[in-house]
Amino acid sequence: MAAAMPRPASRPSPVPFACLLALCLLVGCGQAGDEGEAAGGGQPVPGGMAVVALGGEPDVLNPLISTTTVSGTVLAELFDNATDLDEQLAWQPAIATRWEVDPDGRGITYHLQPWHWSDGTPLTARDFALTLALFKDPRVASPQRGFFADVAAAEARDDSTLHYAFTRPVADPVARTYHNVVPAHLVQSLDPAAVGSWPINDAPLSSGPFRLESWDRGRQLALVRNERYPGPPARLDRVVFRIMPEVQTAILALEAGEVDLVG
Repeated sequence: MAAAMPRPASRPSPVPFACLLALCLLVGCGQAGDEGEAAGGGQPVPGGMAVVALGGEPDVLNPLISTTTVSGTVLAELFDNATDLDEQLAWQPAIATRWEVDPDGRGITYHLQPWHWSDGTPLTARDFALTLALFKDPRVASPQRGFFADVAAAEARDDSTLHYAFTRPVADPVARTYHNVVPAHLVQSLDPAAVGSWPINDAPLSSGPFRLESWDRGRQLALVRNERYPGPPARLDRVVFRIMPEVQTAILALEAGEVDLVG
């Protein structure tokens, strides 16, 4: 099995809100102002800001230990993965350009394109391999650990070649190896047993179209376009996730034009 197609957005999330948000971020449906609309002749143009109402506060922004869908909504804009699901729920390349399943079905090899973190450090197969090891490490106690029970290990054969070995043949090897990636250069020397206090929990690096600008707990998170993103740039300059636990409050804010999207 192999694939190689253009890129079309942390673990597959068939949540309509996530799809709506991705569309909003791609086409720039935020508060760009009259000048931006006029300049584009009614067509989407780069720039502007979207304000999104979140139904709660993210727990952490570390994909190893995050447990809430609220966190997942934010993480989806901060992280890219080896592959992505398209609108037809078919796997498409993202950081990986193609992949092959081992003839015996007990492994899969991904070929990665050049990529980097928002601090400029290259993102390589080593980041994926270390992340998988951390997901499986009992000291981390990741809530996703059981999801990888059939994945024996991940090996970085070189910077751009990544191999996952399975304990047995699996039905969907791409799905079984789908996960966010943490930066090896920041976490490799940290104690897995102390993952709850790692700096990336509150200040993650980004491999996706946006990076975290600020987190005002209890109020909002602000993301800005990741200028070092190797993929197609986000249309919007900025996305503000406003924390609004009360649905009625969020709807009133939407009606008043204070937010652009409510989940």
